[in-house]
Amino acid sequence: MLKNLRLKSKSANQGQKRLIKAGLTGSSNLVVRLISAGLGLISIPLTARYLGAERFGLWLILSTFISWISLADFGLSNSLKNVLSIAYGNKDQEKAKIALASAFFPILIICILLSILFWIIYPNVSWSKVFNVTSPQAIDDANSAVKTIFYLFIIRLGLSISPAIYSAYQEGYIFNGWDFISVIVSMVSLILSIYNKASVTTLVLSYFGSSILGLVFSTIHIFAFRRPWLIPNLHFFHWGQAKELLKVGFQFWLAQIAAIIFFQTDLILVAQLFNSEDVARYGISLKLFTVVTLIQGVFLTPLWPAYSEALARKEVKWVIGTFWKSLALSFIWCSSSSCIIIFFGQAIIKTIVGPDLVPQQSLILAMALTTFLVGMSQAVSAFLNGTGSIKIQAALGFPSAILSLIASVILGRYLGVYGITLGTAVALAFSLAIFMTHAYRKTIKLGSDYSG
Repeated sequence: MLKNLRLKSKSANQGQKRLIKAGLTGSSNLVVRLISAGLGLISIPLTARYLGAERFGLWLILSTFISWISLADFGLSNSLKNVLSIAYGNKDQEKAKIALASAFFPILIICILLSILFWIIYPNVSWSKVFNVTSPQAIDDANSAVKTIFYLFIIRLGLSISPAIYSAYQEGYIFNGWDFISVIVSMVSLILSIYNKASVTTLVLSYFGSSILGLVFSTIHIFAFRRPWLIPNLHFFHWGQAKELLKVGFQFWLAQIAAIIFFQTDLILVAQLFNSEDVARYGISLKLFTVVTLIQGVFLTPLWPAYSEALARKEVKWVIGTFWKSLALSFIWCSSSSCIIIFFGQAIIKTIVGPDLVPQQSLILAMALTTFLVGMSQAVSAFLNGTGSIKIQAALGFPSAILSLIASVILGRYLGVYGITLGTAVALAFSLAIFMTHAYRKTIKLGSDYSG
């Protein structure tokens, strides 16, 4: 009896520590992201007025490419996060060393292969047609900026293992400190570049290149000071572990492709179906609504490794309770914040960039619906990722993303610009219903296993 009480007390204390760490990570990430989003909003009028509509549209599209880095490692960072979280829960350093080495060296090989592939493809693509730009200056910018983005992409990919380590050990708040430095340096670099009338390529290099500083310093910190025993060592590379990481990582990869198609192709569709002014209006509206899911995501993301670590300790009750609470809070936050933007969004955008790039209310309403669905999906996805339910996301995510593309194109042609985001909402509603059903069944199974 006394032993059971001690175990329950220990479990409760561990659960509380887990939530405190998640809160610290979420709060620090929120500060960084709010500052980043605020500086990003400040940068919009600066870049829009300096570049003009066509080159500004190019800048917005190029800005989305950096987020595609999650595709390049075939999900290795995400699968590594789960394995490290479980190793942390079981206090198994040997397992952590093997997992890290077995993820790092394949990522290194991927960087080399991607570099070779890029230089084969690059000369044979008309980048001006891809971005739908026509002015000589914009065409030159498109060609040179693509190379710069790719270089930065490869560097970030090579360093992508660092955030996964901080996240797995529920120390994301430390990484956020380094990220804060890079955000400030990036903004200062951007302002200086605009002041010196730099090209789009230089803007990309100064803004996104400076953001890599956080990754560089955090990587040095984790391996030189925080956990030097985790330094990638070829001696600990296990092909069997690498195959397992790639197997699970591939499932993450498919889900990530779906996410990219869902959320990072809308601007490209707008560029192809409409004009550069519509790209600018759509991009500005998207940035405003992104603040909603960004604020929510910073608190949900730390729950992913926390779920994995808690399951390793068999603290199932904490996992289930935390999931339902996160879902309820997501509903409240997304619905209330989206309503605020519906009423004041146009006025906010007009204040930031002036009357010429204010979107129609129909676009605001469509994005509000999409944002609500994205927010609910984030809560469910964190739970599914943390409990190892990756297959359902991999299997359904890609078909849902294709549905999103088709629906966006059809509704975009029929309804106009706001039809593109409505198409995304249709596909999101479909996938969320299935994921939510699976998550509900998962909680019942976990609860049953726990009771048994």
